[in-house]
Amino acid sequence: MPLVVRGIAMVLLGLPGGILWIVGMITFLFACWNLRGIFEIHWAGVLISLGLSALASAIGFSMLAAAEMLNGEKRYQMPARRLPAYLGWELLEGFLAVALVGLVLAAISSFAAGKPAAGGLWTFAGIIDAFSLAAAFRITMLKGREWRAELTHQPPPSVPEAGS
Repeated sequence: MPLVVRGIAMVLLGLPGGILWIVGMITFLFACWNLRGIFEIHWAGVLISLGLSALASAIGFSMLAAAEMLNGEKRYQMPARRLPAYLGWELLEGFLAVALVGLVLAAISSFAAGKPAAGGLWTFAGIIDAFSLAAAFRITMLKGREWRAELTHQPPPSVPEAGS
C-alpha cells in the first residue's frame, strides 16, 4: 500500500480511534471506580456509564485496529474468519486490565476509610480479575500464534477416491 494511503489511514482512522479508545478506557476506569460505593450508588447511572464507555472503547479499538491492518500490522495477518475473535480477546484484555486498576484503587480506598470487609471484597475481586487477565493474555497469545500459522499453511491436497 502506498505511503500516502497509510498516512491517511492513520490520520483518519487511527488517530480518532486511538483518542476514542483512550477516552473510553478512562471513563470505564471511572465507572469501575464508582462501584466502590456499591450499596449507595444509583445503578442505572453506573450501568449506563459502563455501557457507553465500553461501547466507545470498542469502537475506538476497532478503528485503531483497522488502521493498523491497513498499515500491515503483522499480528493481524490471519484468516478473516479468525480476526473478530482475536480482536475480541485483545479488547477483553484491555477491559480486564483497566478493571483491575479500578479494583485495586477501590480496595485501597476501602482500607484507608477503615472498611476492612469492603477492602477484602475488592481485593478478592482484584485477584480474580488478575487471574482472568493472565488467562486472557495467554489465550490471546496462543490463539494468535495458532491462527497466524493457519494463514501460512497450505491445505492438504485432495485425494481422488478409489475406483474413479
